[in-house]
Amino acid sequence: MTHDAIRGLHHREFERLTARLLARDGFTIEQAFGGSGDLGADVIALSPRSGRRFVVQCKHTSGDGKVGTPDLQRFKGTVWDVHRADVALMVTNGSFSRKAAVFAQEHNITLLGKREIERWAGAGDALWDLRPLPAFDQAW
Repeated sequence: MTHDAIRGLHHREFERLTARLLARDGFTIEQAFGGSGDLGADVIALSPRSGRRFVVQCKHTSGDGKVGTPDLQRFKGTVWDVHRADVALMVTNGSFSRKAAVFAQEHNITLLGKREIERWAGAGDALWDLRPLPAFDQAW
């Protein structure tokens, strides 16, 4: 799937795409898309290797928008205590601001942006091949 095709998706379709990609990689999907009252959890999936709980917040942007720190702060507020995540993952078809990237690193939130989504959805790479981060190493 090309970047233009992903950019053309409705935000709900982007959430469903994320769930389908996780399922393709062997994850068990507990929740395939969010809605009002989802408290920041659009997709919830269990790792095929360890059964660890991945909680995913999807941020679909029009154009090449950037996800900022406020979105990550809201996600951090619920991902661990409310959703009981083992791994917190924020996915966007755009990019992340520098401050958002620093915040994510400080709070153990894994970020997947435009390049990773293109590899995941277009090239067929598996999630664990996209980001060699400690959170992934511990979670698989």
